[in-house]
Amino acid sequence: MRGIQAINGTCDGFYIFAGSAGNGTGPGGSVALADCPSDWSMENCTALGNFRQGLTITESQRGTVRSGRYAQTHGLWDSGNGPCAGIDLEPDPHPTWPSGRIAGIRIEGVQFDGNQGPGILVTGIDGVQGIQIIDCLFDRNGKAAIESTANDVDIIRPKIRGWNQSGYTSRSGAPPKRGAIDIGPGAGPTRIVDPEFRDTQNGASTVNPCIYIHGLAAANVTVSGIRTDGTASVICIANAPDVHIVRSVIDLSGATHSDAFTFLGDRAVFENVTLLGTYHRAVLFAGKRPRIVNNRLVVRIADKERHVVDASGADSPEIRGNIVEFAKRGGGFVFGIGRDAVIVDNKVVNGDRGAFSIREPARLVSGNQEFKKQ
Repeated sequence: MRGIQAINGTCDGFYIFAGSAGNGTGPGGSVALADCPSDWSMENCTALGNFRQGLTITESQRGTVRSGRYAQTHGLWDSGNGPCAGIDLEPDPHPTWPSGRIAGIRIEGVQFDGNQGPGILVTGIDGVQGIQIIDCLFDRNGKAAIESTANDVDIIRPKIRGWNQSGYTSRSGAPPKRGAIDIGPGAGPTRIVDPEFRDTQNGASTVNPCIYIHGLAAANVTVSGIRTDGTASVICIANAPDVHIVRSVIDLSGATHSDAFTFLGDRAVFENVTLLGTYHRAVLFAGKRPRIVNNRLVVRIADKERHVVDASGADSPEIRGNIVEFAKRGGGFVFGIGRDAVIVDNKVVNGDRGAFSIREPARLVSGNQEFKKQ
């Protein structure tokens, strides 16, 4: 399909599925994998102003949505009738039908703007897997930019605009989803590469971060290349184990709230990350065996009560090769460190005395230095 438009539909703009129960080629008319639409593409199509979804995919194998716009879906009532996504990958639950009825879907170069629900919803129902979301723009979608509970998902170079804490229904107190990119319960391994956040308004509290990872998501969520324009305060809340935040240079010059990163799961990795202009406490760890390695933090505003990097509640943290620099001398406390820690080759510039607050005897302390700039 090329260049097709679905405007102001009373339900879904487009709907791709295998058929109703009783009409498939499986036992008793159930749908088999061979019945699922496969090897299809939609190119430069538009779904605008539809009531329920822009595009719903219920069963499909190896499909591509390339370019086009899926926007302004608007029928989400206070009581439901959602999810009102630009694109929704969501099988109907059928225990007797084969798992994996949605697999191998690629969504590339698409614009999602002004949807009352999420830009894209990728559910985990009946084994949704192998989803790629590449080079898409998400502008002021109400509930979230991307929600995912599926397995084996790649989110590559998303550009996310206008994430805030506004409610997405008319009912008072109906907040947006937990994060602009929300990796929910049951999600499998997920890779988020080079996400960009602009015009972000999430400095009022520690909720609604740019990226949220639920504690019941599977291990091995990796995020690399995070970028912001300085407007975001809370970048990531990661509750699952084995979350890796790596290789990012992040502007926090406009942050108005502490805790840009919070890790509550075990074996978190925070590595090769530069934070420019941190505000009070920058990173908090509470799980077992976090690795905090080769990071650089430039502190814009500090206080005398909270550590810039707080792993005081973590067991066996490894803190190695980090540089923390305060904008002015006597800036504040630096590392809060839990028991059985490895603390090696860290440098603190313009910190207070006692930059390393070690709660209990450490396993190894070596090569750490403190400097004062003139």
